[in-house]
Amino acid sequence: MKKFIILLLIGVIVFQSGCITSQFLETRPVLYLNVSIMGTFDKPIIDTTNTSASIEVLPLLKNPRYDKSSTLPIIYVEVFHSQDKISYSTSEPYNGPGNYILEVAFKDGKKIPTSTNESMTVLVGAFDQSGTMILKEYINVRWPANS
Repeated sequence: MKKFIILLLIGVIVFQSGCITSQFLETRPVLYLNVSIMGTFDKPIIDTTNTSASIEVLPLLKNPRYDKSSTLPIIYVEVFHSQDKISYSTSEPYNGPGNYILEVAFKDGKKIPTSTNESMTVLVGAFDQSGTMILKEYINVRWPANS
């Protein structure tokens, strides 16, 4: 019990001294895009009526802060705001028509929408096994994306 109290006391002192910064407590928004693909494998079409987006705020340590790539074939997403790329590139394996959920993290230092109904442009693309782009479509998403 003494060891626990001593360790707890040391932890509080280290945290209060600034050795552990508040960056560990920061949060960042993440866009979850549920893309519904119809058509055929070689000629996919986005079903915009069944495609939705939502924003979730995650602790900085759980926020994916890198470009996420998969091996071909892939479905690929990037987010733009005011003609500036504000997200990391994200991809998931593409298996033809179906639903794909992509977790898209925003880059540090980029201007992301802050007011209600401000819009973002989401580029959704798909590449076949040879790397040929078989789908490229832009979707407009309102902030906060709770559609």
